[in-house]
Amino acid sequence: MADGRRPLDDRLTAATGRFYLPAIDALVRLPLEQSRRDRRAGRSVGVFVTGYPGSPLAGLDLALSRRRDLLAEHGVV
Repeated sequence: MADGRRPLDDRLTAATGRFYLPAIDALVRLPLEQSRRDRRAGRSVGVFVTGYPGSPLAGLDLALSRRRDLLAEHGVV
């Protein structure tokens, strides 16, 4: 962006920089970061995220499903 701000999706995809993330977005970013780290190390590893109804992390499943395409690019299921 011309004023130096980044689009909101960059908070999940940018490799460097400083980000302000809501807690749920930080949890969505974690498996993406792990995938990037594994790839840099030459490993081909998938990530599987699971939960259960009534989990204290309610909403994480919704946040992950909203980013399904991005997560699939990184081998996150």
